[in-house]
Amino acid sequence: MAKVTGPLFSLKASGKFGDSIVFSSWKGLNIARKYTKPGGEPSARQRLIQGYFAEATGMYGLLTPADRQAWNMRVGSRPMTGYNLFIKNVMDSYTAGALNYNLIRELEVSGEEFGLRVSFTADEPAPLLISWGLEGEDFSHSLRLDEDDFDEEGRASFLLENLEDDMRYHLRLVQTDIMTGTPEDVTFLAQGEEGGPEYEFLVAAITSSDDLLLDTGRIHLLSPGPETVDEENPLEMSWEKKPGIEEYLVYLLDREEERLELVGRTEDESFSWQGDRSEEYRQLQPGWEQEQPSELIYLTGESGDYSFSPAGDGLRPL
Repeated sequence: MAKVTGPLFSLKASGKFGDSIVFSSWKGLNIARKYTKPGGEPSARQRLIQGYFAEATGMYGLLTPADRQAWNMRVGSRPMTGYNLFIKNVMDSYTAGALNYNLIRELEVSGEEFGLRVSFTADEPAPLLISWGLEGEDFSHSLRLDEDDFDEEGRASFLLENLEDDMRYHLRLVQTDIMTGTPEDVTFLAQGEEGGPEYEFLVAAITSSDDLLLDTGRIHLLSPGPETVDEENPLEMSWEKKPGIEEYLVYLLDREEERLELVGRTEDESFSWQGDRSEEYRQLQPGWEQEQPSELIYLTGESGDYSFSPAGDGLRPL
């Protein structure tokens, strides 16, 4: 891509010139680039990116004028618009593996006796870091909100105190990344007598986006196990359920065959194994014990930079 002046003996040009050059204008610059003929059907990766882009643009459509201006302010001196930065932020989150983007919007500022009341809406009630400071300087103050600070409508508020009336401030809200993955710990409760064989289990997880998380770095050992595991002497296991998980798959590790044998499935954070065996298994590859656990970001998100003054003019207008 090249910047040009007076393309085609004009001050400005746009569109395609033959099948060789495409002229356009972007942020006041005249651009010329090589024409590329569109290919065939989009690949699976391209369709995935297109889906992310469609979701990001849909989110942008839900922002208020003040929200959009906050993204414009966050751009600073970079050669892009607030729209570009918002779309990039959402796209980067999804392509990095995040399952959900928490859209923060509808921020409003109102005066109270002891400060400014700031209220906003978030798609999901989750921990947030609020940072603010004098405009043009670093964010020198911060506070945290947790999910209990949100009402049933997904709206929360907080009070900013000790602000100077004749100064302008900027404020940003950032979603604390919430991780999801397979259970880190499993608790066992055996009904039968101890003294039996050693058991090793792996609990895999299927996310709400149908991703399989199977962490061979998290093998849960019960040694010694019960002498008998059957309908009358079940082996109960439980774990902490993480967000965004639709189903858990419980595997029994067979080290001799180097495979994982599926012994059950559950949507809960517990499973009762009655000794049943299965023909369904996953063969492990050489070096499986060195594989690292897999986790995903369940929820992430942030806002633009809102500009306001305690003097009463509220958020900076468009």
